[in-house]
Amino acid sequence: MNFLKKVILTIVTLSIVTSLSLTLTGCPPAPPVEEVEETTPEETTEEVTEEVEKPLSEMVIGYIMPYNLGWFAYLGDAFDLVCNQYGIKTIRLLSWWEAEKEIQAVQDLVAIGVDAINVCSGGPDAAQRDCQIANEANIPISIEDSAIAEGPGKPITDIEFDWFRVGQIMAEKAIEHGGTKVVSIQGIAGVGPVELQNQGLMDVAESTGKLEVVKIEYCEYMEDLAYTAIKDIVQSGLEFDVVIGGCMELTEGVIEGLKSENVDLDDVFIMSCNGGPMDVVNFDEGELDGAISQSPGFHGLLCALTVVEYIKGNPPPELVFTPIIWVDQSNYKEKTLPWHMDTTWIPIAEEFIRTGELHY
Repeated sequence: MNFLKKVILTIVTLSIVTSLSLTLTGCPPAPPVEEVEETTPEETTEEVTEEVEKPLSEMVIGYIMPYNLGWFAYLGDAFDLVCNQYGIKTIRLLSWWEAEKEIQAVQDLVAIGVDAINVCSGGPDAAQRDCQIANEANIPISIEDSAIAEGPGKPITDIEFDWFRVGQIMAEKAIEHGGTKVVSIQGIAGVGPVELQNQGLMDVAESTGKLEVVKIEYCEYMEDLAYTAIKDIVQSGLEFDVVIGGCMELTEGVIEGLKSENVDLDDVFIMSCNGGPMDVVNFDEGELDGAISQSPGFHGLLCALTVVEYIKGNPPPELVFTPIIWVDQSNYKEKTLPWHMDTTWIPIAEEFIRTGELHY
């Protein structure tokens, strides 16, 4: 039976490698083939029980995220950092923000037989299907970065940034600094975090009547597209006094595009959603006014820790909001959350899960 499992595992793994980008860190080899004697039903039950109660060092957690670059590289490294502390092996699969690839990746992890799954989902409907697949296989699954559509599928926890609140904060800060007309340079249309930010922004704009969203441009998180988009907006004659960059790369493109059009940056209130390393440089150079500081590294710690705690028998909260912190020229040096995590941040993340309070 062990030999058959080894053959099946080999075939499944090879098929995944040819269809998905996959990083496998230390997945344990199948045990050597041994002669198996016939067992009674009672003996089989005991063997199954032993397998379920295997130590953490023999477990494998699979996690799925859009790609291995930028934000997600920090997230993945932090996820692995936690698992390495417990001797847990990890498998990383990529979905490229495509629902079908995301769902297929969950199916592939189920076929491999991982002990738990974490998914950075592109949207509520895909997240619901992910949960159904894992639930049917009796494999615990956590969802991150997306709400989950109504349905029978249930995750062990949902780990999100409060993206709606992010949009609200952006609008509130724009009004606070005298802004009246907003251009928002965003990532990918239809993706959960983007749509929720848009909704939060519009919520404050419409409820206060003090802010008008004059343009939302989708630039796929690409700096060069943001650069071109803001240049086109300036050349069109559209009036604006606030620009939001949906990530640090988009904000960088915005700043460079405005400068190329000889726009005085002092005349525009520029905000970034990330507070990443590129944003810190722009703060240092006086070219960025404010940012929502979010740490994909800290987020990765939370994602991994909630899964590990569940495996250890400590169910996590049903919903965990990763910290979002407003920073500006007055406090960014002290308050901006770092993206790169080391082991000193693990107890800080553990305390945050327990108490909801962030001390750093």
